[in-house]
Amino acid sequence: MTPRQPTLIVVDDDASVRRLVERFAQTEGFDLVASGDGRQTLEWLRPGLADVAIVDLRMPQVDGLEVLAAIRATDPSCQVILMTGDPTIDAAVQAVNAGALDYLSKPFDAARLRGLLAGVREELDRRQAVLASETGQVAADTRDR
Repeated sequence: MTPRQPTLIVVDDDASVRRLVERFAQTEGFDLVASGDGRQTLEWLRPGLADVAIVDLRMPQVDGLEVLAAIRATDPSCQVILMTGDPTIDAAVQAVNAGALDYLSKPFDAARLRGLLAGVREELDRRQAVLASETGQVAADTRDR
């Protein structure tokens, strides 16, 4: 069984940030879905769309906390990282309390972003290995009957 390529959603109204995240995503082995509009993202969210999302906290119309809540409600297994160019301790606490994996300030610390993506990738690989093992065990159990 070949592991599937994980998918990352990046939601930011700044195209240069989306391109930067895309480069990191590609080097860490993620497919990318990009959106410049939080409202649009809410319209096409569905379970299984992505494994991780990186969402800007401050966007016009729909803010990052709303997108975070929608992702958590639609697909609780999708990890969400919030980012902002105006970091505050209160916003970071609010993000983590709302279910965010982490909170990044812009400009990004490249090593930290890579570490977060690598950690998500490792967790996905572990889950996939467990599922493959359980599926193999179920198949072996049914053959033994």
